[in-house]
Amino acid sequence: MVGTNTFLSVINEKYSSRFIYLYFVFSALKGCSGMLGHELPFTIISDIGIILITIECLSHRINGLSKFIIIAIFVMTLTSLFNTYPIKNLVSGVRWQLFYMLAFIVGTSKYLANWKFLDTMVWVVFIVDLIGLYLYFFPPSGYMDYKFQHLDLEYVTDNMMLEMTRLSAFWPYPYWVSYGSAICYFYILCMYYYGNIKTNKAIFFLLFFFIILLLAQQRLPLFFIVGATLMLLIRSIGIHDTTRIKFVGLILSVITLLIVLLITLLPIILDSSIIEFGINKIKDMSGESTSGRNESFLLERFHFIKNIDFKGFSFFGDGIGHYSSKILDNMWLTIFTESGLWGLFVYISIFLCVAKKGFKNLNLNLFELGILGMYVIAMFGANSLVKNTHHAIVLWLCCGRIYSNYCLNFKKNNIHIK
Repeated sequence: MVGTNTFLSVINEKYSSRFIYLYFVFSALKGCSGMLGHELPFTIISDIGIILITIECLSHRINGLSKFIIIAIFVMTLTSLFNTYPIKNLVSGVRWQLFYMLAFIVGTSKYLANWKFLDTMVWVVFIVDLIGLYLYFFPPSGYMDYKFQHLDLEYVTDNMMLEMTRLSAFWPYPYWVSYGSAICYFYILCMYYYGNIKTNKAIFFLLFFFIILLLAQQRLPLFFIVGATLMLLIRSIGIHDTTRIKFVGLILSVITLLIVLLITLLPIILDSSIIEFGINKIKDMSGESTSGRNESFLLERFHFIKNIDFKGFSFFGDGIGHYSSKILDNMWLTIFTESGLWGLFVYISIFLCVAKKGFKNLNLNLFELGILGMYVIAMFGANSLVKNTHHAIVLWLCCGRIYSNYCLNFKKNNIHIK
């Protein structure tokens, strides 16, 4: 057994951890191959890394929350087998929703204690965004046909046309780009807050990812980075520390440059209808409905709780993946219908435990807690844990990192903040 663990440790050190570091590379290749006509399962390579590192972690003593997650995955899978629905839906639910929960265990390991996964993510998302910019402004023949292929053109409205013209790179919808860019923006912001990257690099990436998010026109990622920026700015004001003073200066510089770009450049490169469409989406988010709804986007999403008939569903739900894409844009509702009250208990318990532990070392866990907050809110407006394009692996890795003593020690040695 000792020899097996040693062998597995060597394999994980040399290969498995690198497979996971390259997750965004494989995910981008998967999307690109899909756009070219035949989607290839490149992300399976990273999945193998997740499995091998999980096995090694399970061979040692693991924390209570990791045990709870293993039990939860087993129970949700087992109870789903007692429901009657297409097996492909069950496999899809286990594959995309439950499997990536194992990334929590991977996040607690020594292999993900550093920043390598996130550093690789930034460069991959940056390159994909650059390609996305080219496709956005100079779409080749057949590109828009690819984006519209899943729609019934007979019923396409003007708003739907504008939805499909958002910057999305290799995918019909901009989730991969917008969630990836928001995560990268926040990571760069936190790294500069910690004083770990140079000012010019930070300004460049922050401006770049913000512009990408404007062109992707998805509300939650955009609101998240604005809110996160303001929160870190407020935390820095009044602290007489060189790094904090530089951070305040950086944010003010970025805001100034963005205002100049928005006033001078945006009206030139974008059609007025696209700008108006983006403004209307923000109004819908904040409460002034412009899209024919009776209430704002946020109220519409949060009010679902009042209208649920809790007596109409079983304790364990109708089976993971049962409804596939039929339940649109509400992960919490998907969890409740497919995994029942048990599923809600599982996810809420995990997130509360992670948040509680994370706040004990708040300054060291700013990035991970921010990502947790983003996904918890996003789950009210998107199926953000069941689709590869929403990067749920980042959420689970961040949750695991908060529980990782390896990661905590790494941060203490590499982050110097008051």
